[in-house]
Amino acid sequence: MNYRTAFLPTADRDIDAIEEYLSQFYTSTVRNFFLRLEKQVATLEKMPYICPTYEEDPFSGEW
Repeated sequence: MNYRTAFLPTADRDIDAIEEYLSQFYTSTVRNFFLRLEKQVATLEKMPYICPTYEEDPFSGEW
């Protein structure tokens, strides 16, 4: 059974910023980043308990 993943708006903005930064170098760098990201997300969807969970956001205290 696969779980569903979703990115928070802040994560989407971070990913956009990473893409913009990496695009200054080589096209393959951006492609490799997204391939690795997709692979990691797919792993997380299959095995969600391999990563720690938090009751609240450890960085801002929100949630």
